[in-house]
Amino acid sequence: MRARLAVLALGFLALAALAQSPTLRPIRLESIQSRLFQAHSGTLSKPLDETTPLHNVIIGEGGVSEPSTSTLVTVTFQGFPRDFDARWRVEFTAKERGGKTILSAGKPLGVLSDKGIYQVGFWLPETGCVPIELTATLRGTTQSKSAALAFRCGE
Repeated sequence: MRARLAVLALGFLALAALAQSPTLRPIRLESIQSRLFQAHSGTLSKPLDETTPLHNVIIGEGGVSEPSTSTLVTVTFQGFPRDFDARWRVEFTAKERGGKTILSAGKPLGVLSDKGIYQVGFWLPETGCVPIELTATLRGTTQSKSAALAFRCGE
């Protein structure tokens, strides 16, 4: 009888432990977004897209209103509000066309917002004339996003 009670008690303890450990829901790598740092106003441009002309941005030409020589890249994640997993980490790479790595970095994700969003920023200094390929990957998954910044300079 004592053995049965001990087994039953262990079973209840195991169920209680399972009930207390939260099951994490999936997180999604949503997007990569880039904005130019505008040298005259010290502000960020609107988000760049494939249609934004990036010719001679270092002197404020093309599709930009001010000179720019650096870029902020934001990687956005979406999940369930307030979720967190210490294993969540974004691996980010920015490479010039031709292969030279400008930035290779990994950063942890924190607790998702009350809307289930978390954004990680990466600063790219000295941008504006050479095309750049961006890649972000959620470590431990096959989730990856890529984007291109078609910078170019010349007449």
